Amino acid sequence: MILDEVRTLVAEGESERLEIKRTTAELNRALRTACGLLNCGITGHVLFGVTSAGRVAGQPVGAMTVEEIVQRLQNAFEPPPSIG
Repeated sequence: MILDEVRTLVAEGESERLEIKRTTAELNRALRTACGLLNCGITGHVLFGVTSAGRVAGQPVGAMTVEEIVQRLQNAFEPPPSIG
């Protein structure tokens, strides 16, 4: 997803298809949201690096953080979701 697409999604605001999180420190809450989306069969997005006011702030993440998120997603759900 490119930055313009992120901004377009964020401009629409949170909904049943979009959850925004300020940082990956909110990963547990984000996983609960992802679980809800998957259980309902809803295509949606959970975005990190967005303030509650809807400003795309970004968040620097290292390879270990990305790997942790991927592992948590793969281990939390059966079958593992598509990550993109």
